[in-house]
Amino acid sequence: MNVFRLKSHLLKNQDNRWFLQNQPYTGIVFFDKDNFQLDVFEVESGYVTKPYISPCQKTLTGILPSPISIDSSSFSNEEEDVYGCGTIPQMYQNSIYQGMSYNFRNGKCIYEGCSNEDGITESKIHWSYNPNNPILDDLKQFELQNYDKKLPRSFYYYYRSNNSFSYYLWDDKDYYEHISISYFPDSGMVKSLFLQGDVLKTKSYLNCPIQLPEIFRIIENYHNFIFCDKVGHLVLRIDKSYIRQLFDTWLKNNAFKNIKSLSIGGVEGLEDLSIFSNKKYFRSLAELAIDETLDKSVIHDLKIKNPNLSIRLY
Repeated sequence: MNVFRLKSHLLKNQDNRWFLQNQPYTGIVFFDKDNFQLDVFEVESGYVTKPYISPCQKTLTGILPSPISIDSSSFSNEEEDVYGCGTIPQMYQNSIYQGMSYNFRNGKCIYEGCSNEDGITESKIHWSYNPNNPILDDLKQFELQNYDKKLPRSFYYYYRSNNSFSYYLWDDKDYYEHISISYFPDSGMVKSLFLQGDVLKTKSYLNCPIQLPEIFRIIENYHNFIFCDKVGHLVLRIDKSYIRQLFDTWLKNNAFKNIKSLSIGGVEGLEDLSIFSNKKYFRSLAELAIDETLDKSVIHDLKIKNPNLSIRLY
C-alpha cells in the first residue's frame, strides 16, 4: 500500500498545488497547527480534495467523529505501552483524549490510532519506515475494531511479519463469522486457517477498511489451498457443519500431501475418521492434535481408526 503520508514541510507548494520531488503529489498531507494539532487532507494530482478519514474511524454503522487530530509523536500512549497491555490512555493537554492521533518520523506518518472516551486506542495502524527511503511507506500491521458500541460488530487484524489476517463479525442475532489465515507469500501455501459461520459465502471480510488484495485473492481461491507445516504444525479450525465438504475438495487436490503434523478442530464433522491414515492423501502425517473437549466417543474412534498416528489433545 504505497500511499504517501507526509507532513506538508516535505512538499513544495506552487500556485496552490502540492509537489513532491517536482512531481504533483498524490497522498495524505498533514498540516501542523498550534498545540500539536493537525489538519489532515487527501491530495490528488497536487490538489487538496477533501479531509482525510482514517480507516480507524470507519465502522459498519458510520464514521467515528474526531473534532481534532493531534500529532502525538512525543507523547503517544502507543509508545508508552511497552508491554502491549492496551490499557494506557492517550493524553492531550493533561486530559484524556478521544479521537485521532498520529505519530511521525522525519515528517512521515508511521502510526495512526483512534482512542475512545476513556482514551483507550481501539483501532490502530502501523506503517513501515525505511530509513533508506523515508518517503515511501508500506502497511506493517493493523488492528481495527470496526464498530461504535452497537451491533453488528466486526474486528480486523493484519500482521505483515507472519502474513496473517483475521476477521470476526457478530450481529444482533448472535450470528458469528470468523476467518483467520496465515500463509507463505512466496508459495501461497497456507500454514493456518480458522473458519466459522458462512464467511466464505458472505465474503463479509471484504468490508475491511483497508483492502488487502493479495490476501483476499488467496481466500477467494480456498478450493485450491495447498497446506504447509514448515513452522511446526498445520493448524486448522473448521466449522464442523461444512468441514466435510471442504475436506473432500482439499483431498482431491492433494492439499495435505506434505503435512507431518496437524492440529485440527471440527473433526467431529468428518464422516470417515480413518482418513488421516490414508497414505494417498496424508502420505507424511505422523501426529494429530485434537480438541480435548471433543466427545469421548469421537476421541476413542480417532485413536482406534488411526493406530499409527501420535494423537494428543490440545
